Amino acid sequence: MAPSTDSDLWLRLVPGGGAENPTLWWAAARFMQGARRFEELQNLLGTFAGSWQGYPRVRRDVHTQELMIGELGDEFLTTRPEASALASEAIFHFRAALDAAVYQLAWRGRGQRPRGTMFPFCRDASQWSQRRRNDLHGVAQSHVAAIEAIQPFNGIEWTANLADLSNRDKHDHTLEIAAIYKCRVDLTREYSDPGPVGTVALGVHDPELQFVFVPLNRVIDANATDAATDELIVIMRGIVDFLNPLLEAEGVSTIQLASA
Repeated sequence: MAPSTDSDLWLRLVPGGGAENPTLWWAAARFMQGARRFEELQNLLGTFAGSWQGYPRVRRDVHTQELMIGELGDEFLTTRPEASALASEAIFHFRAALDAAVYQLAWRGRGQRPRGTMFPFCRDASQWSQRRRNDLHGVAQSHVAAIEAIQPFNGIEWTANLADLSNRDKHDHTLEIAAIYKCRVDLTREYSDPGPVGTVALGVHDPELQFVFVPLNRVIDANATDAATDELIVIMRGIVDFLNPLLEAEGVSTIQLASA
């Protein structure tokens, strides 16, 4: 640098470190962003479930014994957009973490920054050879084998679910979460309660809220057993199981998930 006679010298420098060489740290960082959105979603749903006030009124016709179930207001309606957005952001970061891992591995394998890489999701084994050539060019064979082992066509549910949820969210449909109300009706105990003549009220016990992803056909199955957060936890564990050996081999801190 030439000597300066000015009283002040302004320097503009680009700090080194982080982006000059391939590292799986970037994949871990994207995953952690998704984990933060997931934690926010868990807290939001937990707070909402604790404040739910509604319950259905269940009555029985004393002559026909037919049950009459009253309407249940959707108190989740105003919270639903925020919950859905948090789930969408988490899914976006989880898929991006896998894409980032492939990018860094291809960079390492090629010795230069790659173009056109992504983490492939294959449901049909016959498509794997083409996807491998297109998406994983430059990735070491051992890592290609690890990616192949967790493909949907090998019966791995978490990659299939991640592909389904992320594809659903970025195309014609928005990823949504809905609430399902569950309770136990005691058919043996009747209560005197103002209502239609010829009917009696039945007790409602053990109320429970379950939050699920809305399917593409928009028909929500009230008997659904997979909660949205449970589906996300399975995806998170799958990603961690894939990333941690790569991080450990690089000497980068591995991801530790709190038990859920």
